[in-house]
Amino acid sequence: MQTCTVPQVLIADDDAEMRMMLASALRDDGCDVVQVDDGAQVVTHLSAAPDDFSLVVCDVRMLACGGLEVLGFMRSIACKVPLILMTAFGDPDLRRQIEEAGACLFDKPFDLDDLRTAVGRFVARPDVRLVTTRDNTLDAWAIKWMLEANGIRAVLRQHAQPIGWRSDVYVRPSDAARACAIIASEERSRT
Repeated sequence: MQTCTVPQVLIADDDAEMRMMLASALRDDGCDVVQVDDGAQVVTHLSAAPDDFSLVVCDVRMLACGGLEVLGFMRSIACKVPLILMTAFGDPDLRRQIEEAGACLFDKPFDLDDLRTAVGRFVARPDVRLVTTRDNTLDAWAIKWMLEANGIRAVLRQHAQPIGWRSDVYVRPSDAARACAIIASEERSRT
């Protein structure tokens, strides 16, 4: 059970600049952030008090202990804290392995707004709404760009499927009706 009212996020990355950038962005979004530079420190924090954290954000590759080891540890103790992993060396098999284990993977470099939106969803803040899903990633990106050209910030979340990817497009709840109207209008114009 979550013991704090402010979302508590644990960030692990051996790249100090990346870690500080993420921490700053998530603090701006209202989260308390604990920063560590190694997966072993994540394990130590979660062993001591797993319910103190709303979310863990962790790099896959770190020297002593990486994100996959953290994922394995979390699953071995049935830790229910959501996990976002980040990597610059991803591939479809790694993504499938991570998503099948119930975690989320972001490929570096990624759009910081996309990560912030994912964090918002994982810490149960109702700050985004799903407006459409596409099996074609290029279609999803086109919708994102179209919405942003109309002044609506949109973010994507991709999910592995047996063949290819599925992409969800999210916007702020206050923009959802307008975004749906724009998408519907574009679809009507194509037919």
